[in-house]
Amino acid sequence: MNNNTVTETICIDIEKLNTIEDIEKEIEAKTRQAAKELMRKIFSKKEEKIFKEQKLTKKQKVQRYLYTIFGPVRFNRYKAKNRHGKISYALDRALGIENQSSFSPGLQQRIIFLCTMYPYRQAKDILSYEISAQIDHRALWRLVQKKGIKLRQEDLNEIESLYRDAKPVESNACSHETIVLEVDGTGISSKEGKGNWMEAKLAIIYTGKSLESKNSKVARYSLTNKTVFATLADSDSFGKAVSYLAEKKYQLSKAKNVILLSDGDPWIKKLHTGYMPYSIHQCDHYHLKKKLKQVYNRYPALLNNFLELIAARKHYKLPYLIKMSKLRGIISDEDEEMLVSYIEANMDNIWAIDSLKDSIPKELKKVGSGAVEKNIDIAIARRFKLRGMSWSKEGASNLLALRLLYLNKDFESCFNMVA
Repeated sequence: MNNNTVTETICIDIEKLNTIEDIEKEIEAKTRQAAKELMRKIFSKKEEKIFKEQKLTKKQKVQRYLYTIFGPVRFNRYKAKNRHGKISYALDRALGIENQSSFSPGLQQRIIFLCTMYPYRQAKDILSYEISAQIDHRALWRLVQKKGIKLRQEDLNEIESLYRDAKPVESNACSHETIVLEVDGTGISSKEGKGNWMEAKLAIIYTGKSLESKNSKVARYSLTNKTVFATLADSDSFGKAVSYLAEKKYQLSKAKNVILLSDGDPWIKKLHTGYMPYSIHQCDHYHLKKKLKQVYNRYPALLNNFLELIAARKHYKLPYLIKMSKLRGIISDEDEEMLVSYIEANMDNIWAIDSLKDSIPKELKKVGSGAVEKNIDIAIARRFKLRGMSWSKEGASNLLALRLLYLNKDFESCFNMVA
């Protein structure tokens, strides 16, 4: 037998196996135990080879306990002394086993995936079942925080290199004629006290829409080359990150048409003027109509008149008509002030898309925010806004950074970066 080969024999007594369930359980238990024993043998072989090739001196033998995808493995390895007198665990370093970590790299990846998808205690239950060992949910939380901090710092260093050092963005991405950015925000509950909220800002970036089904009654489109970004940072940091990401992944500066679609909130307007002044800022009609409906829902004829004016590109008449309705006692001073200030602030953006005329596909001329609303639900609400949840800003930010890896299908390729 080759000296580099390890083997482990599995023996199963079939006499007591009466049902398929018995057989499955027995095979699973025996296979798991054999896998752990194989790991110990492989570790021993690897260590022997490392000491021989690197001419290391064996010092004290130390036991280590490591959770793996097969379950907990207890193994021994030696402290190693090199020719310079430096002491280390040569096996740990060679195999990529982190200091102070209770989890193997493969299990760490599984943990982070589960924690980005489920609450920590639920992720712990799933993982404990999968590896047949109990794990404290706080250990999962600590791992996520550690990885999230490192990932966020690496991203921050890249972004700051552009704005602080004027270092050009390195990108191998293809350029696109049209790039669309949809931006919105949502609140998540803060641990700072009941009723306190933090705003999560989210952007989706894509280059087009493709028809999902030609036979459906309502046309459904999927977004082409979509990337999701979200953060709990302030609007200035959000603007830096989004513009950097769009440049790196889409070569934003080379796009002929850049569309920024939003609900018209003031912080998004600052994003437009501060970081994307060359973009067409289009106000989402859904939010405009929603605000009108909230105020004029009891007056359908008047509401329909307002909606027809928007469709006919005569929205410039709205402030005057709204003020007149206030004078007639139809709406309150507060509602009038809210609507007029919102419409006047976004007057130039209600039909900004018209300036592009025929230079973009017709499906991109639709001015609804269904796509970004859906992605807020997927990226934020389904993980951070479940009943009873509240978050620290740091804790939520670290988890969110890792969740974005999965949503952008970068989880596998990027995991080594945060390991």
